Amino acid sequence: LGKLPAHAGALPITEDAGTESIMLDDASVANTLDRYVAASAGDIGNPDWLEIAIGHFKTDNQNPDVYSNWVDQYATGACSHAGGVSGRDQETIGHFQADTATCTGDLNVFTIALGDGIVVSMYEFGPKHLGRKLIESIY
Repeated sequence: LGKLPAHAGALPITEDAGTESIMLDDASVANTLDRYVAASAGDIGNPDWLEIAIGHFKTDNQNPDVYSNWVDQYATGACSHAGGVSGRDQETIGHFQADTATCTGDLNVFTIALGDGIVVSMYEFGPKHLGRKLIESIY
């Protein structure tokens, strides 16, 4: 989590050990990443919240095909409880080229590469757009 600011908007970013454990037990994640951390800002059900996943691709997985597959799988999973993916795009947010997706149920999904095999994926809900603001605050 040291790669991120301590807050998204005014909400503190806190580690989510339960999600980390579930993800690290997933064979496809374990085959792709050698490190993974999950975090959140706010709680699902609040007017604004953000779920964050940070991973480090194994050396042999640091290529565009694996990254693209990660982007697609993360968006599909994030949108699976929000009516599915309704759109995909790429845009510049802050200093990063972000892969974006929207879900039918008003979630926004973002994935950015920080370099050195590190990927940050997140999905947000709410009018404060915490994910977008978090990406804008990363240097």
